[in-house]
Amino acid sequence: MNLIIDTHQHMPFMQLLFPESIYVTDLDSIDKSIDYENVFLSFPTENVYLFEKLNSTSLEYQNKWRNIIKSCYELLETISYEKVCIFDSGDYPFYDDDWYVSNGYNFDKVFKVEYRKIAEKDYSKKVVSFPYMLFGLPCATKYLLDNYNPKNMPHINSCYWGSGVLLNQLSAEKGMEWILHDRLNFFNQIEDNLVTHDRVSFDEFMNTISKYKFFCILNGSGKVHRRLWEGLTFNSIPIIQKNDIIYPEGMYEPDDYLYFETPEEFKNKLEELQQNQKLYTDLMQKQMDTIITKQKLKNYILNNL
Repeated sequence: MNLIIDTHQHMPFMQLLFPESIYVTDLDSIDKSIDYENVFLSFPTENVYLFEKLNSTSLEYQNKWRNIIKSCYELLETISYEKVCIFDSGDYPFYDDDWYVSNGYNFDKVFKVEYRKIAEKDYSKKVVSFPYMLFGLPCATKYLLDNYNPKNMPHINSCYWGSGVLLNQLSAEKGMEWILHDRLNFFNQIEDNLVTHDRVSFDEFMNTISKYKFFCILNGSGKVHRRLWEGLTFNSIPIIQKNDIIYPEGMYEPDDYLYFETPEEFKNKLEELQQNQKLYTDLMQKQMDTIITKQKLKNYILNNL
C-alpha cells in the first residue's frame, strides 16, 4: 500500500497511476495503522529557502512552508513505511538536499519538475527529472491522462496562444540569472502570427485549443509550462521557446525542431510547419507515439525508487 500526501493538491494524477494507494490532502486523516510501502510527498522545495537565499519572498512566507514540511515529517515519524519520495513542484531549478538532510528530513528520491541543465551539477543522484506538470488546478497532467484522444485531429492551420502572464521579469541580480526572460517583448514581436483571445473559462480554452494544429509556449519563471500538457491532450503541436529542461530518457519530450530562440526563428518554423505536410505528419506521428500515459509514468516512478 502506498501513501500519497498532497496537501496543496499539486499531484492528483497520482491517484490514476496508483489507484490502490491512499491519497490524502489532510495530514490528520492518515491511517497510522497501515504499513506503507512508499510515501509520495508533494512539496515545492524552493519555498523553504527563497527568502534565505534570494530575498525574493518574506521570512513569514518561508517559515509557513518550513512549518508545513516539518508537520509532514513529524507525521512520518508516527507511521511505518519503506521509502519516502518527494515530488518537487516548484519553479526553482536548483535543489538544496543539504537543507533537508541538515534538518533530519531524509528521503529516498526527489522527482523534480524543473530539472534543468543550468543546475545539473547541483543535483545529487537521488534527484531525477520529472517535468510532467505537478501544480495548478485543474492539474494539467491529470487532464491529459483523463482526456487524451488519439483520434482528435486539429483542423485549423494556425498557432494558438493559450494565454499567460506577460510581465517582463528581466533580472541581473546575483543568483537570479536562471529567471532571465522577456516574455512581453517576445510576445509583441510574434503576436501577429498567433491566434489570441481574451480571458475565457477553462472549458472554453480547452475547446478552442483542441481545434488548432499548433500552439506557442514562451518561457516564464519556470520552463515547464502547463500549456504543454493541455495542448498535447488534443494532438496540437507545441512550438516552444528554447529552454534547458532535461527530459527523462525514453519518455515524452518535444522534438528538437520545435524549439526556437528568436522571434524570426519562430515565424520561419511556423510557416514551414503550415506549408510542409510531410514535416507536420512526421512530427505529429512522433508526438502520438511518445505521448505520456498512466503506465509510462507509473513505470518511470517505480523504476527510479
